[in-house]
Amino acid sequence: MIHERQRQHVLDQIAQALAAGARRIQGDDDHPPGYIKPTILADCRADMWIMQEETFGPVMCIQVYDDVDEALRLANGGDYGLGAVVFGEDEDRAWQVARHLEAGMIGVNKSCFGTVECPWVGARQSGYGYHGSAEGFHQFCQLRVVSKNKDS
Repeated sequence: MIHERQRQHVLDQIAQALAAGARRIQGDDDHPPGYIKPTILADCRADMWIMQEETFGPVMCIQVYDDVDEALRLANGGDYGLGAVVFGEDEDRAWQVARHLEAGMIGVNKSCFGTVECPWVGARQSGYGYHGSAEGFHQFCQLRVVSKNKDS
């Protein structure tokens, strides 16, 4: 972790989730200074802090749902929407689900990151604007038009 304050934020989120009933299925409490071991938490719920706020650490949270409509409601229910991933054997169905997610970057049967030509973009409270790729650099440019009389 690049900053100790962020590292502590992630450790606090993990601790709060465990105290609220999440079950750790990967990782432990032995994190070397400056690092957090990859952690997977199961039995997470939508009301947990770690499910409501962006973590920006090596943590995966698993929440059970009954049907696709509930999964979409849960996924779109928070304030943030940086990235999302849909996994499924029926890729056409996975694409249909992906189109209903409110996130800036969505992967189907892969990570949410595109190619180098794709911008890094969030949705809702996950940032304003985007960066990366030619599209991302355009937001930092100011278009100007300078003209002169053709006779001068």
